[in-house]
Amino acid sequence: MGMTVDDFNDEHWYKYGACRGLDVNLFFPEIGVSRIQMTNVKAVCARCVVASSCLDYAVSQSDDPEGIWGGTSPRERRELRRKYKQRTA
Repeated sequence: MGMTVDDFNDEHWYKYGACRGLDVNLFFPEIGVSRIQMTNVKAVCARCVVASSCLDYAVSQSDDPEGIWGGTSPRERRELRRKYKQRTA
């Protein structure tokens, strides 16, 4: 029996992350990290089955978490929020 998208919509979505078991520091890069390093990290997210749940989690937090979540940087998430607010205003 395969997993469906609905299986990832609970509080345990992170158990299925493509990042699980990888060095957490990869997803919390220091300022000045190269674009190549960032691209490599985002590639992990691009193949992740729970990337949308991860992004939803990061965007829903009142204190925007640092690091790469759902394939986005804090700056990219701020831009997503700004665009969302413009569409819903």
